Amino acid sequence: MKHKATWLAFFIVAAFNVWLSLPKSQSAPKAEDPEVVVASEAAPRAQKHSAAVRAARMPAAIPEEAAQKQLAALLAPPRFHPRPADEWQGMLVNINNPPPCDTHAACGLALSCQQGVCLPCTRDSECLGSEACALDHCVLLANVSCRHRSDCGRDSTCILTGYSSDLRNNADMKTNCISLLGGSDSMMGQAPTQLPAKDTRPSLPDDELFDMARRAAK
Repeated sequence: MKHKATWLAFFIVAAFNVWLSLPKSQSAPKAEDPEVVVASEAAPRAQKHSAAVRAARMPAAIPEEAAQKQLAALLAPPRFHPRPADEWQGMLVNINNPPPCDTHAACGLALSCQQGVCLPCTRDSECLGSEACALDHCVLLANVSCRHRSDCGRDSTCILTGYSSDLRNNADMKTNCISLLGGSDSMMGQAPTQLPAKDTRPSLPDDELFDMARRAAK
């Protein structure tokens, strides 16, 4: 009996040693562990930082109302800056959707920078120092012959010659007085000094070809 008890105790001790030698599975970290607390707090901060970076990289969205106004302005028919009825009505300026600017030099179509947008000029001070305001446009002083109809003769009016291909579109632009009766003022009052001489030639060049063509058509 004593021998059996000894062997039983031996097996119990051996089994206990084997259990101790087995690898133990790591228990889940407790919520109150410092590492767990730091990790749980860092994850939301990292997510917020990533969202902020994505938002910063994305272009700012235009409010829907402002976008609709911009689209409506682009699609709207032209709205021309009015000019007195007795003035030349060519090259009127569309003021429906003026482009932005910071200086006069930034405006094309010989326009003037006013309150951050390109608009027609009304006086010389609204143009560059080398330009003058004529018919709503900033024209180089050297190319200005008139500014309004009142600068021309009684039966003449002041006109612009057109835009050029430079950034301001006015390098070759000029103003001229043009007669309302046809032709420029410099041609008014001139008439032929004599009538052309009567043609007395008995035949004209290529008469034979015309005769051959007429005979072939019969």
